[in-house]
Amino acid sequence: MTTPKKKIPVWLIVMGIIASCVFIGLSVDRYTIVDTREPAWSRDGKYIAFACRPRNTLDRPPDYLDLLSITYGDQIYGVCVKDLNTGKISWITRRLGMHAPAWSSDGKSLAWMDSYDTLIVWNSVSRKSSKYPLGESCWPSTCIPSWSPDGRKIFLQGWYAWLDLDAEKLIFLDTKRSSQFSPTGRYIAYFDGRGESELHGYLIVQETQTNQTVFESRIASAASSILMDDISWSPDGSILAWVAVPERGNVQLGLTNILTGETSFLFINDLGRPTHNAWSLKGDSFLLESVGEEWNDVKVIQIVCESVPFQCKMTSHKLYKPRARDPDWYIWSPDGKKIAYQNNYMTGPVRIIDLETGQDNPLVEISK
Repeated sequence: MTTPKKKIPVWLIVMGIIASCVFIGLSVDRYTIVDTREPAWSRDGKYIAFACRPRNTLDRPPDYLDLLSITYGDQIYGVCVKDLNTGKISWITRRLGMHAPAWSSDGKSLAWMDSYDTLIVWNSVSRKSSKYPLGESCWPSTCIPSWSPDGRKIFLQGWYAWLDLDAEKLIFLDTKRSSQFSPTGRYIAYFDGRGESELHGYLIVQETQTNQTVFESRIASAASSILMDDISWSPDGSILAWVAVPERGNVQLGLTNILTGETSFLFINDLGRPTHNAWSLKGDSFLLESVGEEWNDVKVIQIVCESVPFQCKMTSHKLYKPRARDPDWYIWSPDGKKIAYQNNYMTGPVRIIDLETGQDNPLVEISK
């Protein structure tokens, strides 16, 4: 007589599969993400988009359709979005080679760079994307998408072009200089060496449409070498913050009123230098990266500016020590209570600092 085989309960099979997945380190939500970079906070504070790297091609998301093509080290990232309320992570891109995601002000669209020569615009409602080839290449650090407040333009910060979404057309600056666009795109700021001296150059601010210069300041080349990272527009575009390096004396933070041309200086030699996304969205706080021995520190300072005469003063500052060897790519949360950053040394996860408690935690638990 044959002994009947015992049936294994379905719940036990399911539990075994889950236990196996946990044991070998698989994650359905994270697709075995091993690195995260370039965070972008949505204006409502609910989501963070970021560049995400899977362990290998086998860990790609289900909708990953295209063949993997890697030319440079930074072309092994896709674009992911984390819901900060639920913790859920979604892969947005169908293939790798993406970087520098940026949210529109209404939170309905994302823009990012595809490799070095194409701008992608993705709509979260229709879940469809549009491609805009640049016609030439630009390096990731000098080609960072940034939306205008009305959502009708996307500026390529550090480069010399922007996308007019109404006309669906890329527009190039006449000067073709690496520039930082003001939030609305009315002005651009750039460095002009002019061949006068290796030690000096000029910070120039021009109206985008007329090319008329509205501000000019002679600065030392020590500032110009890192100029694109060291200038930052206020959220309303009325004030430009920049590094002033006098021939003698301490490093200063220049705050220029673009409408009047007046500049107020703050001595920051012991505080550091401004980051690209230095201003909080409210325009009352500012980030400074430290330089020198404590080069991984970041300071948050409070700034108050008076209009007539134009004069700014620092009311307070607080030091934070990110848990990264070389923190970079700082962004503010919309409420000004947190900052996110990436580790620029080799690879490292995006982290978030709570400015009230000082806690510093990873955005995503990275798979080992």
